[in-house]
Amino acid sequence: MGDAAIGMTGMDFETAARERIPIITIVLNMAKAFGGYGERITEPSEIIPAIKRAIRKTEEGTPALLEFITAKEIEYSIYK
Repeated sequence: MGDAAIGMTGMDFETAARERIPIITIVLNMAKAFGGYGERITEPSEIIPAIKRAIRKTEEGTPALLEFITAKEIEYSIYK
């Protein structure tokens, strides 16, 4: 499926996990395939430079898609 399709089928994956249905889902970043600009960002230090590169592409008339790879944080603040 394309990268946006997971938003429409994500709950199907949750059902498969809950019901132990063995499926494989592959998500493809389709921006480049459509002639746009696509970039995967894995390091926090690359966020601002990536946004600047994407802005340059949009100023050239090319749509841009940035994919930020994040990690699950287990620490959080509790406000009382």
